Amino acid sequence: MDEKEYKEAVDNIKASEELKRKTLAQMKNDNKPKVYLKVISAVAVVMVVFAVTFTGIKLNDKLPNNKKEDTIVATNNEKFDLPTFESKDELKDYLKEKEDKYSYSRYESKGSMILDDFSEDSIESSSETSMTQNESTSIGSNDYSKTNNQVDGVEEADIIKTDGKYIYYIKGKYGNTEVLIIDANNLKIVDRIDDFDKISEEVNPIDMYITKNKLIIIASVWKDHYLYDNDLVCALIYDISDIENVEYERQIGIDGDYISSRMIDDNLYFITEKNVYFYYDEDIKDRDIIPYYIDTVNSKKEREVGLDHIYYFKDSEETSYVNIVAVNIESDNEACIETFLGASSEIYSSEDYLYLTKENYNYYYRIGIEETTTEIYKFELGNGKVVYTAKGEVKGTILNQFSMDEYKGNLRIATTSYNRNYETENNVYVLDEDLNQIGKLEHLAEDEKIYSVRFIGKVGYVVTFKQVDPLFVIDLSDGENPEVKGKLKIPGYSSYLHPYDETHIIGIGRNTENTEYGSTVNTNMKMSMFDVSDLEDPKEMFSVSIGGKGTSSEILNNHKALFFNKEKDLIGFPITIYDNNDYYSYRTRMQGAIIYEIDLGNKEFKEKGTISMKKASNGYYSYDYDREIRRIIYIGDKIYAISDALMKVVNIDTLEEVNELEF
Repeated sequence: MDEKEYKEAVDNIKASEELKRKTLAQMKNDNKPKVYLKVISAVAVVMVVFAVTFTGIKLNDKLPNNKKEDTIVATNNEKFDLPTFESKDELKDYLKEKEDKYSYSRYESKGSMILDDFSEDSIESSSETSMTQNESTSIGSNDYSKTNNQVDGVEEADIIKTDGKYIYYIKGKYGNTEVLIIDANNLKIVDRIDDFDKISEEVNPIDMYITKNKLIIIASVWKDHYLYDNDLVCALIYDISDIENVEYERQIGIDGDYISSRMIDDNLYFITEKNVYFYYDEDIKDRDIIPYYIDTVNSKKEREVGLDHIYYFKDSEETSYVNIVAVNIESDNEACIETFLGASSEIYSSEDYLYLTKENYNYYYRIGIEETTTEIYKFELGNGKVVYTAKGEVKGTILNQFSMDEYKGNLRIATTSYNRNYETENNVYVLDEDLNQIGKLEHLAEDEKIYSVRFIGKVGYVVTFKQVDPLFVIDLSDGENPEVKGKLKIPGYSSYLHPYDETHIIGIGRNTENTEYGSTVNTNMKMSMFDVSDLEDPKEMFSVSIGGKGTSSEILNNHKALFFNKEKDLIGFPITIYDNNDYYSYRTRMQGAIIYEIDLGNKEFKEKGTISMKKASNGYYSYDYDREIRRIIYIGDKIYAISDALMKVVNIDTLEEVNELEF
């Protein structure tokens, strides 16, 4: 089993904390290769419990006389009255106490269970909603794809970016990765960024951004001086003013596993989570229980976060850290870092605020009721800084980032929870700017759960599913009194909702069928056009079924995989198509991408064509990961389909092949 398969398996693991801890200890004793330890750490990171603490870190602040030069100084004020630690022994005692309490009092204590190089080796210690979805923008007369961002003005990282002239692509997965810079017009590679060995022995690019004359690569970095959690996350900043001579400028890194990131104007924000496993080894180093960071703007050395600036809530039961890094990439100011004792699941960001969520599962053993809640932490953004401002809590847990949306100062959030009969029900809450609940809509679609959410202006769209797909249309114009205006029930479900225009929404998901045992199973894919012009009477105008059983696409779980050109009414995504009779074989009918024309007048999705990276044999394909299309973008009148083996260029109007570039 390779690392990709492990990562996919991790997403489906539902294990007790005790089992995970025994597994970690056993693997340590067995001296397994580090990749397995990283995978188990990835499992643990999403299972850790969360009680937030914070410290604002400004590396260049003026220091008291008794502080070292590299001491970190908190920028947040003390109005929240949160305790800190006086010594490392106190921190260790605190962590051990919380671990013991969590282990022996599991059934009635809250816990979060999310089910669904540095260039120097020396370490220095110190005391311290948008309607814009892949719509075209222009450079001169050249229209080109944008990343499918959730919020207008809030850029999300992806494995591919374009400025209309060059294409930037992270080639490779889980090692052996490089960043290619491709001249889109002449279809040639003008530069490769692969000299990561000067940063660390093992660097794995994950995501990236481009802005003005900068390329920012978000990468995980393996450091062998860690005992259990051997990852840290770095933002690697490059000057791309001279595209054929890209220059490495700066590195900003923090301990932990990558959660997510956003970029607003010139301000980059990224979030990591660091686990603490001190209870497995009495000789564990301080390095493994305290977050370290680096910012090479002034120093190439790693530095630890000062104990006197690690905060926690007094009722905290948690033993891990979350770090938020904020930096203006056009300035020489050192990064601002917020450090938390806790863990995080999903994030949502508007242009002004960042929201982190943490899920709590509280199982009352004696009466057999599981209570699920989501805590929300709000931070103000701006000028490369992030400041904690509010905390709130709602019943239930969220699906993904689209479950949240900020509108006119209020946060709307959709959740799925359990009732006293251990059946699911769904809710929509409205919170004010201080995250106090001001409106709610509960008990939607009992015994079903949320499969997709989209908030657009004053309206929310929620898809739930068990055997049919109810699409709820919710009027949120009065935040204190949210109201279901309409409901549509159709077979199957939508796992992603994409705004088409002010009165139409596209749903992409799956068809389903009932079995002889009364259960419901997925079959092929489905895309629907919903008419929501009348909120009280939503309609499925038309739909298309795609492939046979097992047909799948990354768009079902990653909105960045969408190709959408509103001007030409085109929509598409990477896909692997199976015939019904070949689902259990290794043969696929088509491995590549599919493009549709959207015809509202004739009420249909017209299949415009497919793009594949290889020729079929006897009408079938053997699956090839290197030729798996990862993204489709357009620049002007050309569509670019990208895999790790090659890039194929086709005419946007005819889909006729124009050129290709082998990597």
